[in-house]
Amino acid sequence: MFFLYIIFSPSRDKFYIGITDDLSRRLEEHNSGIRNQFTKSGIPWVLQIAFELPDRRTATQLELKFKKSKNRGIVEWVVASKLLPPKWGFEPIAVIVKE
Repeated sequence: MFFLYIIFSPSRDKFYIGITDDLSRRLEEHNSGIRNQFTKSGIPWVLQIAFELPDRRTATQLELKFKKSKNRGIVEWVVASKLLPPKWGFEPIAVIVKE
């Protein structure tokens, strides 16, 4: 299983979208500044939502949809509605939301 996740930095007022096969480990890496220059400057990062997907290919395709759109409004809508845009055609196995 793979996850597409959306995290948010209150200090930078920025969202970050990524994929991983280990959500807990990846969140720890973002918040420790390991492996990513973009997120290093925004600590702390808070999980907003994650979508469990069947494989890396599907997760990568979904990540590209978000990144190509370059539209914060879509990201905010997804976080608020806990849904993916229906026209994108992705059906997650599960949805994980912030506590």
